[in-house]
Amino acid sequence: ASGQNQQALLSLDAIPDSSDFAIKKWHQQSDLAQKQKDYPVAEKSFRQLAQQEPNQGRWWMGLGYALDAQQKYGDAKLAYHQALLQDNLSAQAKVYVDNRLLQLGAY
Repeated sequence: ASGQNQQALLSLDAIPDSSDFAIKKWHQQSDLAQKQKDYPVAEKSFRQLAQQEPNQGRWWMGLGYALDAQQKYGDAKLAYHQALLQDNLSAQAKVYVDNRLLQLGAY
C-alpha cells in the first residue's frame, strides 16, 4: 500500500496547479501525504486548499497538523487559530485543536 500511495502522489504531482482538477488534486495529495507521513507535501497541499477555500476550517487544521509534525510550531499555532476562526470544524476537531494549542503554549 505504501508503494501505491507513493506512486499516486507522483501521479498527482503531474497535474498542474492551474488545472480544473487542482482542488481535487490537493485534497488527494494532502490525504495521501499524511498517510505517508510526507508532511512537506501535506503542508503544500493544505496551503493551496486554504488559499482556494479560506473559510474551510479543516484545511487550516490540516495545515496546522502538517506544520506541527515538522516542528514548525509558530506557524502551526497560527494555522490552528485560523481553523478555529472558521467555526465549521466538528466538535471533535475543535477539541483536538484546543488541546494542541494548549500544549503548544498558545493560550
